[in-house]
Amino acid sequence: MQNKVVKINEACQTIQNGETVAIGGLTIHRKPMSFIHELIRSGKKELHLLTLGGSIDVDLLIAAGSIDRIDAAYVGLEILGFAPNFRKAVEGRVIEFNEHTEYSIMAGLEANLIEAEFIPSKLLIGTDILKSLNYKTFRSPITDDLLVAYPRICPDVAIIHVQRCDEYGNCQINGINA
Repeated sequence: MQNKVVKINEACQTIQNGETVAIGGLTIHRKPMSFIHELIRSGKKELHLLTLGGSIDVDLLIAAGSIDRIDAAYVGLEILGFAPNFRKAVEGRVIEFNEHTEYSIMAGLEANLIEAEFIPSKLLIGTDILKSLNYKTFRSPITDDLLVAYPRICPDVAIIHVQRCDEYGNCQINGINA
């Protein structure tokens, strides 16, 4: 098996402009900041960013002009409020922002994992998020309940900060698992 350990700049070179990049961690916790800095240094543009809860990572990428779309449940600096570059870019319509719930992102990733077109759920029924994401609804063939079809989310690459890994790509995360 080939050794999967590479330098950050080499890994960053595999990302192409316009690709969808999923970033792990939650708000200020376990964000791959060295990789974020390398993305900025390498001049990547028009990235589509996917994250559950973005923070300084997203704000720096926006300030650098690296992102043109973000799908997230939250972007902010926790007790310090909204991330300023994010807020300015969304209000000025410089980037496209699609607000999700954490569940809608996780369901979309799960659909991709199991090679399904969507994951069905009753969550989001009657919410504005359902309307803004333009998800499809349908009737259950078993109960006739109204369900939401959470579509598959297929990032091109995922960047996840871990405490330990080996040359085969196995990793271990200590502490919180966001």
